[in-house]
Amino acid sequence: MIYVVGDVMLDKYTYGGVQRISPEAPIPILKIEKSEYKLGGAANVANNLKPFSRVMLLGVLGKDENAKHVEKLLRNAGITFYFEKNKKKTTLKERLLSMEYSQQLLRLDLEDSSPINPKTAKNLVSKIPRNSYVIISDYRKGVVTKELLSFLTSKNCKIFVDGKPENLSFYKNLFVLKFNYKEACRALNTDITNKLSELKKLAKKLSIIANSNIIITRAAEGSLGMFGSKLYVTKPQKVEVADVTGAGDTFIAFLALSFKKGKNINKSLEIANLAASKVVSKPGTAILSKKEIKI
Repeated sequence: MIYVVGDVMLDKYTYGGVQRISPEAPIPILKIEKSEYKLGGAANVANNLKPFSRVMLLGVLGKDENAKHVEKLLRNAGITFYFEKNKKKTTLKERLLSMEYSQQLLRLDLEDSSPINPKTAKNLVSKIPRNSYVIISDYRKGVVTKELLSFLTSKNCKIFVDGKPENLSFYKNLFVLKFNYKEACRALNTDITNKLSELKKLAKKLSIIANSNIIITRAAEGSLGMFGSKLYVTKPQKVEVADVTGAGDTFIAFLALSFKKGKNINKSLEIANLAASKVVSKPGTAILSKKEIKI
């Protein structure tokens, strides 16, 4: 079993045709033809894992219609879940797209990023046995707090965090802390090029601050991992990018999965990088099947 804890989101895709510009403002008019819902954030991480492993998703939802959509999607996917319900709005990201051009016109976000209280954090962590494999999906929507991570690390879990630079102070004594290149720069308030020599120094600083192994994903340039004092570099995959939505979710899901299945560091990074490259070739929030990738 792999446990996924973090910010659960609902992705809504609204498609339509654009045939004219609004007479009220210089903007396109989208005539809506269809809408569909997909799992986002921590729920997308769990959805990536489901074809390959037993998984349990833990998080916080509001008492609203969007929460009902999330739970229905999870049941349809066969994903076990536990949610604390409170007055926070369930996070919704709605994308408006033109069907003719496969072009995203606008994204609408509905969210409440206020942090959960320590009692809620403790309740979530109480569902996770000691020594478990745990993925933390932090989108800064309030579920991932210093208290939640403290409760988890005390249970001797192997923790993989897909982090946000603004929450760097929360991340201590993890098995893996992952940032993308831009996030890693923001975490240390620096502006460097995407070169290995400079990123190695950045990863080393982050590993000291967080007392954790560090992974920095580099988009089309692959990824690097700093495990102890050793650097592991993954070569980029050549792929035609359709949509980068959810690439980080896929990477952290397959990284944890690979380690749980006993793969070494090089192989785990290679599999995670390959999975992320495959998923960005698909439109929207997508996942992979067992036919598309082997662990």
